[in-house]
Amino acid sequence: MRLIGLFASILLIGAAIALGGDPAKFVNIPSIICVLGLSWAFGFTAWGIEFFRSYFTLAAVLFAPNVAIVPSQHPKVIASHIAQIYGAGAIAMMIGLIQLLLTLNDPTTIISALSVVLIAPLYSVFIAEALLRPGARAMEQSIERQSDREN
Repeated sequence: MRLIGLFASILLIGAAIALGGDPAKFVNIPSIICVLGLSWAFGFTAWGIEFFRSYFTLAAVLFAPNVAIVPSQHPKVIASHIAQIYGAGAIAMMIGLIQLLLTLNDPTTIISALSVVLIAPLYSVFIAEALLRPGARAMEQSIERQSDREN
């Protein structure tokens, strides 16, 4: 069910992008690296190796929900990563804004630079709300099922 929601959100966002112009303009590798890299660094700093284990658990829960065994703290790790990914998106946006301000002497580059600035928060919101929040909830439900089976 969750995968249907994920595919629906990808389809809707993809349609909005495609109908509005060139989809390639929505791909910015430095922003992707900044958002994913920083958020994973923040997560590892906060949780250590448990951060990476929780992502393996998340994948197991999404693709084999009735089989996966979920350690009780893994949903908390994923839920905390939502704030970290928003923080990474904000940092990426600020980096882009600083770069934009440094190019103010050439007004022709301002519009394209501004669009790059806004792409990082878009990535952050999509990852947090379409992937992580439903994933954390799926992990919580898996723990509830485990608890019911044990009782």
